[in-house]
Parts: sequence; C-alpha cells; structure tokens
Amino acid sequence: MRKFLIMSHGDMSSGIKSTLNMLLGNIDDVAAKSAYINDNELSIESEIQNILSKFNDNDELIIFTDLFGGSVNNEAMKFIKDSRVKIIAGMNICLIIEVLSNSDSSNDINDVIRDAVNLARESIIFCNDLDLNIDNDDF
Repeated sequence: MRKFLIMSHGDMSSGIKSTLNMLLGNIDDVAAKSAYINDNELSIESEIQNILSKFNDNDELIIFTDLFGGSVNNEAMKFIKDSRVKIIAGMNICLIIEVLSNSDSSNDINDVIRDAVNLARESIIFCNDLDLNIDNDDF
C-alpha cells in the first residue's frame, strides 16, 4: 500500500488537495495536513506517526511539503531514516500529479519521484520571457 500526505503551513495543502480532486477525481490515498491552523490540531510528528502506525513493512508514505527547511518539512524530516517514507519539498501541482500518475507503475518509486521533480522544475516558466509574437488563439 502506498499513501500520500500533502503538508503545508496554513491552507495550501488543502487547496492543492481540492485541485487534485477537481483534476483527477477523489483519490482515497491522498491526505492533506494544514499545519498551524488551530491550537487543537495534532502535531505534524503525531500525524505522520499515526499514519505509519497502521503500515506494514512494505507500505510507503510519500510526503509532499511546501518549503524545504521550513518547520513543516523539518518535522517530516524526523522520519527520513524510515525506509517506508519518501519526502519531497517544494511541492507544486505538476509534481504531485506526476508522482500520483506514475506511482502504480512497475518503476521504482525513487525513480518516479526523481523524474517528477525534474518535470516540475521544467514546468516553472517566467511567461514574460516567452515569444510575444503569438496570437491569443494559441492559448
């Protein structure tokens, strides 16, 4: 079994989950954790620990975080030595869709993640640098 956890400061993760539901349909294996919203929430560490406590040795948790080095990512990094956990920082929709779309393949999940990270980097474009000699009909 493979589960996915999208985590962010504030509501970014729930917004991404909502967008994924719109684009891909509801995906049961994807959860969102919006950190620091209220004082009564489980800590990030507790949330991850709860998920992992239900896992077998062969299960995997793919964690997407918003900002490398931020507190959400740092909390997730506490689990980096657990072979069942993969952590990707600096998430965007392209990255997550690519990982989700290829996670059931026979490819190694580490290779899937590396390919998705490269594709996500290429998908970030400063549009003002594009050739402006195009028609609006091209969009």
